[in-house]
Amino acid sequence: MEYTTTKKIGNSTVLSATFSADEVSAMRREAMLAMAGKLRIPGFRPGKAPLSIVGKYVSDEELKDDILQKAASQAYVAFLKEHKETDALIFEPEIVDSILEDTAANGLKVDVRVFEMPKADHDL
Repeated sequence: MEYTTTKKIGNSTVLSATFSADEVSAMRREAMLAMAGKLRIPGFRPGKAPLSIVGKYVSDEELKDDILQKAASQAYVAFLKEHKETDALIFEPEIVDSILEDTAANGLKVDVRVFEMPKADHDL
């Protein structure tokens, strides 16, 4: 994953992160495994169905949402590790824009907004 900070608006910063096709594939697999544990698929114990069968019971939108949340979380954690001097971050990262192709071969680009605690101009 590579990311850059693109805009700083008030107390928020927009991160633009790009994920390779391999990273998207790994996130897709993680998402499918997590969903497999929650699904009731006839003939299989919960979490034991093959991913090829789980894919038939999971909508593409639900899978895409989970992948985007994982990508936003990874970008957020990378930002926190690199910017330790940043004041306390508040709220969850907000997905501003994303491009996830139907085929994972093209990777993923996601823009995420993170919010910082507002700074006081003077000491009290």
